[in-house]
Amino acid sequence: MTAISRPPASSALIRPPANFALIRAALAGAASGARSLTGLAALTVTADPNAVAQPDRTLARPWVKATAAALAALECTLDKLPSAPSRLQPPGLAARLAGAAASAIVITRRAAPDHPSALIVAGQDEVPAEAAQLQLERVDMPARLAAGVVVSASAAVATAWLGVRWRTWARARFGQDWTGAGLEDAAAITVAAVAALASWRLPRPRQASARP
Repeated sequence: MTAISRPPASSALIRPPANFALIRAALAGAASGARSLTGLAALTVTADPNAVAQPDRTLARPWVKATAAALAALECTLDKLPSAPSRLQPPGLAARLAGAAASAIVITRRAAPDHPSALIVAGQDEVPAEAAQLQLERVDMPARLAAGVVVSASAAVATAWLGVRWRTWARARFGQDWTGAGLEDAAAITVAAVAALASWRLPRPRQASARP
């Protein structure tokens, strides 16, 4: 297992709120409900090139990023064809649930205590207390993964249904399907980007110690 460097003694690890990963999972799931690959593609494209932990170590490979982006763009194109099946049919819904679940796993792993991208360094002397908290979070990881998948999949089902309603309304309003589909593309990409970028944790500069 690759070792993670310990922060200096004058610093501590600030953990994001426990539900922060669930919020990001819900956003990625919402994007997946509109376009099954968009949430996962956004997470793949933003994977840290220097990642040492999985799944980012694989997702960060250039060919994986290029493939994910290409497949997501292809899905957006095929979605606009008249022959595109309903997303609420079993194959379409299954693809969206799979994309949402995969996105939730990536996000939860990025927020894991042993993942470098989850660490935020600040100038405090609380490393021992934080270390105990991190150990507790490692034990809870299976539950965190399960919760993330459930939340993400639920959001995907909701936006899949809402997307069908939106496209029906937009088609009647604009007289064609491209406008509604294009606006849905933009919404899905924006939501996916927020979920992906929010899950990329960067170290804060270490504050100077106030002690003499």
